[in-house]
Amino acid sequence: MNNHITYAQAIRMLDSQRLAYEVLELGNGWRAILTQYSGRLLGPFKGENGESVLWANAAMKDEAAFRAFVDGRQLHLGGERFWINPELRFYCDAPELFDATYTVQDSVDPGHYAISQEDGTVALGQQVEVKALDTGERKRFTVGIRYRAANSPLGFVKSLRGIGVDYCGYTQEIDLCDESMDTPIPLEPWTLTQVNPEGGRVVTPFLGEFDFVDYYDPVGDLQRVKNGYAECDTNGTRKYKVAYRSAGTFGRMAFVKPLDGGWHLMVRNYYNDPSSPYVSEPWGDLGNRGCSTFYYNDDMSNGGFAEFENGGLTVGPGTGRRRSTSVSSTWFFFGSQADIGRVMKALLGIDFEF
Repeated sequence: MNNHITYAQAIRMLDSQRLAYEVLELGNGWRAILTQYSGRLLGPFKGENGESVLWANAAMKDEAAFRAFVDGRQLHLGGERFWINPELRFYCDAPELFDATYTVQDSVDPGHYAISQEDGTVALGQQVEVKALDTGERKRFTVGIRYRAANSPLGFVKSLRGIGVDYCGYTQEIDLCDESMDTPIPLEPWTLTQVNPEGGRVVTPFLGEFDFVDYYDPVGDLQRVKNGYAECDTNGTRKYKVAYRSAGTFGRMAFVKPLDGGWHLMVRNYYNDPSSPYVSEPWGDLGNRGCSTFYYNDDMSNGGFAEFENGGLTVGPGTGRRRSTSVSSTWFFFGSQADIGRVMKALLGIDFEF
């Protein structure tokens, strides 16, 4: 499951299929690759032989396998991608047929992105038309995604000056514009980041009374509620998806796991607005909306990854806006258990139980 794809391998595979990409320097020797195919962020990588921190498809290990992947316009390249909600309108024929009819429309992914880089910012963009699979209605939208390196969020934390962690990070901005306001379906940007699951836990600090939504099969004992946070084991072998209310979270989510004799922490900071409708809902509980944080654990049917997901600001009919900009930053830390614990205390406000 932990597909060990290095920077050099990824570049070689992209070049072999003449796929356009840009390299985004993140500082401290770290870099990410942005691909025109599927609009993915791959990495981060440290050096030529550094392996991708995020999950990457094993097809990138072999030129023939990767050629077949691209020729088939397959989806699970890895890394981070943009999709669109509401899922139940655009990805299946009817809620009760969710698994049987799940379809990713080619216009969304792999799509037809344009890509460019200027002044340290990589821009991806495309015009999209999608069909509501239940009714046949058409929605048109434009999306522009910009990535740039993010300074460490610890820069002004006096107690952590000089802490012995390695850091890299990036900021993502998604501009979404509804070009068919006459079609009564809202649109919501949806960021999905695939991670190597083995030995990991996703972590969500929460406020007030704990509440969550179970999608698919119940998460069961893979989820635990601790002092001020919830955590779920990731293993890439048992399917579940959980979601957390925007009103009970504060726009920070984390993934932590042992790595190379130390610990790795990924934290996302995104604009979380409980006034926004957040239109995603489980097929078995229609109307159960209002969640902005999501985690998906694959059951090996798609390669054995986990996903770290969040919703952005909804646009379209009923929202009062045609256009929105959703901003997030994703931070990666590598260090000892003690130092990673200190970072989690500073950024998540929790005493994490390793």
